[in-house]
Amino acid sequence: MKAQLLLRRAFCSSVTPSANAKITHLLRTSQIHEARKLFDSCDSNSVSSWNSMMSEHFTNRMPREAQLLFDQMAERNITSWNGLVSGYMNNGDMEEARKVFDDDASHGRCGCSWTQVGDMAYAFARGGIHPEQEAIVKFLAEWDGLLREAGYNPDCYVEEEEKVDRLSERYHSERLAVAYGLLKLPEGVPLRVLKNLRVCRDCHAAIKLISKVKEKEIILRDAKRSHHFKKEECSCKVIAEVQ
Repeated sequence: MKAQLLLRRAFCSSVTPSANAKITHLLRTSQIHEARKLFDSCDSNSVSSWNSMMSEHFTNRMPREAQLLFDQMAERNITSWNGLVSGYMNNGDMEEARKVFDDDASHGRCGCSWTQVGDMAYAFARGGIHPEQEAIVKFLAEWDGLLREAGYNPDCYVEEEEKVDRLSERYHSERLAVAYGLLKLPEGVPLRVLKNLRVCRDCHAAIKLISKVKEKEIILRDAKRSHHFKKEECSCKVIAEVQ
């Protein structure tokens, strides 16, 4: 047993990428216990492996173990926070999801948004990669023209040449979440979005128009307040501030 442990540690320490690949393979084949053994035996793991391990524990209805993994992470990225919020939401624990959401906002992390389709929560981040990213981007590109025809005028407080890199009106996390919800939710079902920062003025204006053009009720909860969009009106009655 000691010899096996030493070999495992030698393998993980010297060839970490291979160990991480093996862990990923075990998780994808639903061998969570074997993956955890290998994971625990390694002296170091990539952030990706930590995130995958946490996510798989949520998938297997082991939220306490998933939270412990998150707490033990020496390094976290936006995927870590997204995975924690989504994990609690997908396990039906909205109270814990909300606590993480509020903590994420209070620490001023990167903008993230979540929406729910059926029993699953989906996370979005500006610049992130989603499995259906191509369909989402195509949808946004098509709707950009339709919104302009309906009176939408992008409102960004940045220099013109910086718009694409810093404040692309189509790629803020709340816009991605709304687009995904519109693609997936049937007519008559309200679209609900959580955002850990304040919604920017530009996205606020666009979502108001979307609620009219698509005849969709959209409820967006940001770090400041709830925004209930319906027929180009918002319950907040104020212009959102740029984040």
